[in-house]
Amino acid sequence: MTKDTFEKSDGNIPSCYVSAFTTSYTKAYQRMLDDVLPVDKGDFIASFSRENILRNTKDGTDHAIKEILIHYDNQLTWIRVFYQTMKDPYTSFINIWITCININEEKQYELKLLEMAKVDKVTGIYNRAAFMD
Repeated sequence: MTKDTFEKSDGNIPSCYVSAFTTSYTKAYQRMLDDVLPVDKGDFIASFSRENILRNTKDGTDHAIKEILIHYDNQLTWIRVFYQTMKDPYTSFINIWITCININEEKQYELKLLEMAKVDKVTGIYNRAAFMD
């Protein structure tokens, strides 16, 4: 993170991300930001910009988890992004470990459950709690 380089990447990286995800954190971040929907861009920037991560690490916050809706491969895809920063005790550089997981199925199930909680199963209309909201 301190040097803005990539040491290594593992897993199945989609082809559209490979060049950015093997160059620098800034390029990877910019490439991901291109796919983040406008409604989530502010939260994505606040959570994952290099400057904010370095500042948060200095202030004692060394990790974050966010669920973000992106437009990827001509479809909307929910992903969970997790990062953990670690200070190298020998160089004082800050390193970062990031994982992104496709949570489309999990999110679709969650949204279905939320909708089911709002609608009366017999009548098909919104229940009292949903109406009050």
